Amino acid sequence: MTSHPALLLPLCSYSASLALSVFQFPLFIAFLPKPISPTSSHLPQPTASSNYSALSGRPLSYFWSKFIVPGTTVVAALFLTSAISGGLSSRWLHQHRHLETSEIARWYMYGSAASLGHFAFVPFVIPRVRRIIEQVEEKGAKKEERDIIAVNEQETRGWLMVHLLRTLAVDVVAVVCFAKGVALSLWVV
Repeated sequence: MTSHPALLLPLCSYSASLALSVFQFPLFIAFLPKPISPTSSHLPQPTASSNYSALSGRPLSYFWSKFIVPGTTVVAALFLTSAISGGLSSRWLHQHRHLETSEIARWYMYGSAASLGHFAFVPFVIPRVRRIIEQVEEKGAKKEERDIIAVNEQETRGWLMVHLLRTLAVDVVAVVCFAKGVALSLWVV
């Protein structure tokens, strides 16, 4: 019996998801100001009369407002592809059941469960992103740039912490599970 090429799909799609997750760290850290040390020159601070806008102010809010729909679509497509293909791979291995394939099928199911676990973090992410976007979408009085910066930096730091936890607790685990399943399937199936 030869290995089925579709057994690679969960690992490939989740590896792409993990790469995207890792890429988001430098992307969103770039919006935050660098820490000011005693030896560095101070960064300009926004004032009511200046046109200065830190990246963590309105630019970050506008970025999120344009990025949220296509970004969420790509993320959901990758994670759902991983979860579904992992489940189908497990099912295929169960249909070709013998002692070794039953063990391999479990790794695909663990990977699928971890893939779906990514969505468990949505309630911790969406409110933060929504507050960032609302900084430029709220009707009424115009907000001061320094107020927008304060909210956006706080929410971005919180988002980065949730993102780090999710990446380590779910994304890395899913890749390891799918990699173990693929490695075993190459030897057994």
